[in-house]
Amino acid sequence: MAGWCRQEELPCTLVGPRRHRSVSVERFSLLLLEFGEIYFEDYSCIYYPNASTESESIDRKERGRLKVCSRSLIFDALDHAYPILKIALRDCKKIERRQQQSGTSSSFVVVCSQYTEMLEGNIVSPHKFVRTEMRCQFSLSYISVDEVLPQIQTLQRASRLLKAEHQKLVNSIVQERHSKVSFNVSWLEDLYEETVVELLGERVTPLVTNPGRIMLTSSRIYFQPYNNVEVEPVLKLQLSELKYVTKRRYLLRHVGLECLCGSGECMFLVLPSPRERNRLHEAIMAQPQVSLSQDSLEEATLNWLRGDMSNYQYLMLLNFLSDRSFNDIMQYPVMPWVVADYTSSSLDLKHPATFRDLSKPIGALNDERLAFFKERYEQMRGTKFLYGTHYSAPGYVLYYLVRAAPEYLLCLQNGKFDQPNRLFHKISRTWENVNTDHADVKELIPEFYQPPGDFLLNLQNLDLGVRSDGVRVNDVILPPWAKSAEDFTTKLQAALECDYVSSHLHHWIDLVFGYKQRGEEALKADNLFHYLTYEGSFNPEFIRDPEELAAIELQIKEFGQTPKQLFTQPHPRKIVVNKSPAVALVSVDGVVCSNGDTTQGLATTSSSTVSQPLTPHSHPPPSPPLHINSNAPPLPAAAQTPPTNRYDEWIHIDAPPDSRSPVYEHLFPRAVSAVGVSHDSKSYFSVSNGMCLGLPEMHAVFSLGYVP
Repeated sequence: MAGWCRQEELPCTLVGPRRHRSVSVERFSLLLLEFGEIYFEDYSCIYYPNASTESESIDRKERGRLKVCSRSLIFDALDHAYPILKIALRDCKKIERRQQQSGTSSSFVVVCSQYTEMLEGNIVSPHKFVRTEMRCQFSLSYISVDEVLPQIQTLQRASRLLKAEHQKLVNSIVQERHSKVSFNVSWLEDLYEETVVELLGERVTPLVTNPGRIMLTSSRIYFQPYNNVEVEPVLKLQLSELKYVTKRRYLLRHVGLECLCGSGECMFLVLPSPRERNRLHEAIMAQPQVSLSQDSLEEATLNWLRGDMSNYQYLMLLNFLSDRSFNDIMQYPVMPWVVADYTSSSLDLKHPATFRDLSKPIGALNDERLAFFKERYEQMRGTKFLYGTHYSAPGYVLYYLVRAAPEYLLCLQNGKFDQPNRLFHKISRTWENVNTDHADVKELIPEFYQPPGDFLLNLQNLDLGVRSDGVRVNDVILPPWAKSAEDFTTKLQAALECDYVSSHLHHWIDLVFGYKQRGEEALKADNLFHYLTYEGSFNPEFIRDPEELAAIELQIKEFGQTPKQLFTQPHPRKIVVNKSPAVALVSVDGVVCSNGDTTQGLATTSSSTVSQPLTPHSHPPPSPPLHINSNAPPLPAAAQTPPTNRYDEWIHIDAPPDSRSPVYEHLFPRAVSAVGVSHDSKSYFSVSNGMCLGLPEMHAVFSLGYVP
C-alpha cells in the first residue's frame, strides 16, 4: 500500500493543498463571468469610451481585445492600468452598426444603462459597479462587423427572455457552434497515435467549466477548448503516467471523470451524460499503456490502523474516494477542527481539554444551540433536517482562502468581498462562531494542516476593509500559542497526528464518511443535513424544468454537498503505539523482522475478500468476517480454504498461561514469515507476508462494511 504512505503520491489534485495564485498573465479569466456563462471568442479592436465630444473619445481610445460571451461583452485593454470593462447584455439598450456617410463601417455602438469595471491597475479588488448610462464604440481590427454583430445582437435578444427560454436559445447557439468544430489533429504529440474516441465535454476548474472536445488516443488524452482562454491550445496527459482515473459526481450528476498523474498534473472532465462518461472511462482503462495504482481502501485502512499512514494522509484518501476534489470547489476536501484551545499561551497536546469532541458534529458541540436545532426539527413539515447550512460549501472554502485566492471569492459573490466584520479575521473568533452561530457549522480545509500557512497572510496587500471596531483586516490574527502562520499550521499538524486525536478520529470519520452520515444513525448522532446535500436524494436526469434544475444547482453551489458514503459500519479505532518493546519477532529463515512495538488496547482490521484489482473509482466488495472462537467449532466455510487477499491483524493481549485456545492453521493468505514468543514466554505469535500477526487468544473480528 505504499502509494498511500508517501506524501508525494497522495491522491490529490496537486501534492498537498493547491497553491493558489493569480489567475494568469493575461488579466481576463473565466472567473470574471457569471456561473454557467460561456465565453465564445475574442477580437482585436479599438475601444472608444463615452465622452462629451467625438474628438475626446478618439483621444481616449484604447487598444485591446473584445470578448464575446453568452451574457456579456468584455473589453480587456492592452494597457493594464485601464480597467477591464464588462457590459451585461441584459443592460444594453442598443447594439447597432455605427452609421457613416462615406462607405461601410467596421465599428458598432453599444448603449447600456450600467457597466462594471474590474482589475483597474491590475489590482485584485471588488468590482466597481457604475450605474449610469454609457455610450461606447468598438472598431474591429481584422474582421468585418457583419461577421460579429449579428451574433452579439442574437445574444442580446436572448438576454431579455425568461431564464428557461434564454438558456434554451443559448444552448442551441452553443450546439450549433460546437458541432462545426472538430479536434485539430495537428496538435497531436505523435502523428502515429491512433484515435480511440472523440467526445464533447467540459473541463472543470474551481467555479469554472470550459467546453471543448476530448480526444483519447492510444498514447494520450487531450482536451481542446473551443475558446482561447487556456495558455496552451490543447491540454494533454500521457496515459503511461496516469495513476488514478476516477469517476466523479458533478452537481450531484454522475458525469465527471478525474485523471491524475504521478507528477501532480490532472484533468477533471465532465461529459454530457453518465453513459458517455462511462464510455470514456472504459476506453481509457482498455488502453495497454494505462497502469493504475492498485490500491484498495481496505488496505489503506489497515495501514492507518497500525500507524503506517498519517492521519492527514488517511483523511485525504477518504476525501479522494468520496468525490472530493481540489478542482471542484463545491466538493472541496474537508478536514476536522481538532484543537479547541485558541486562547492559551501554549498548546498542550497531552491535555484532553485542548481538543474538540470528535464524536460530535460541529453543530452538536454547543448543547444550547443543539436544543434550538432539535426544536426547529420537530416543528418542520416535509423532509426534516437539523442543519440548514453545511460543514463544507464553496462560501466556507473561500472564506478561508480569501487572501490566497481573492479572484474566486469575487467570482462567487458577484464581484464583492464580504463585509469586513464577516471576513476571516481571527482564528479564535472563527472557532467561537462555529460553536455559537446558528448558521455556521463549518469544518476546516487541508491548508490548515500544511505549513507554511501562507493562506493566512495578506501577501497580495488586498484592501479587505475596516471592521466596525476600527481594525483593518489584514493577516489573520493567530492564537497566543502561535508565533507565525508557519508555526500555527505546524502545531495544528502535530495536533492532528497526536495520540489523543489518533484515538478519537474514527468518530469523526463515522460522521463525515461513515455510517453516521445519513439516515437514522445520522439523526441519532445529531448529524442530519438538508436532503439535497446527499448523493441519491434526487435524479437530475429526470428533471425537465430548466428553472427547477437551475434552482437545485444553485442550492448545491451555495450550500455544499455531503461526501459520498464510504463505510456502513463503525470505523475501528487507530492503534496508539506504546514504544516499549514486548515481543521479539524472528523470521522463519533466521532474519530478525521486528522488535515488536506493542499497542495499548485491542483492535482488529476487517476481513474481506478482494476479487479484483482496486482503483480509487471502485471499492472492495463487502464479505463476511472470519469468525474464530476459543471453543474450536467446525471451521466456517470462509476459513476451510486458505482465503485469497484476506487480512486479519491480531493485537497485543495479556492472557493467563492456562487460557490458551486451539489454533487454526492455514488462515493467512501467504506463508508465515516470522514467529516469536513474548518476554514472559506465555504467548506465541506468527506473522505472515500478508501483514498478519496471529495469536491464539484473539477472538474478535469486525467488518467495516465498505460501500461498493
